[in-house]
Amino acid sequence: MTEKLFRILNEPHWIRQDIKDMESELEAYRQTMLLSGVSYDSDKVRSSPKDRMPDYVARIEKVLNYIKERQQAYLRAHDKVKDLANHLKNEEKSIVIMRYLEGKTYEDIADSFPMSLSNMYRIRQQAIARLESVIAGTEDGSELE
Repeated sequence: MTEKLFRILNEPHWIRQDIKDMESELEAYRQTMLLSGVSYDSDKVRSSPKDRMPDYVARIEKVLNYIKERQQAYLRAHDKVKDLANHLKNEEKSIVIMRYLEGKTYEDIADSFPMSLSNMYRIRQQAIARLESVIAGTEDGSELE
């Protein structure tokens, strides 16, 4: 598989993983914010020596904006794979979509069809070859960028 095709097909997965990582970071900041706060003792009420809340809020805003940007990038990458898949035959298209957009394993894909794993790999190889020729025929894939 060419590097360009590999990048196009795997980009939705990479972006989904990036979004998932950022959502985990966001949740960690939220949990940290819940744990910080006011210290109560019998003599007086005081807050922590350095109020980090503005830092957390600023970082959360940055993370939220980044997630929104990555979601938009995911939609573009998803559409790019769907457009490429439209050049394939039905079984090839289903295999590409299940693998690269739905993230299914090859075993799960083969189980979804009444076919063996080796037959599924053969059809996938045909799809990859067809997609490489599509990319080669679009002025070096410039329409796909």
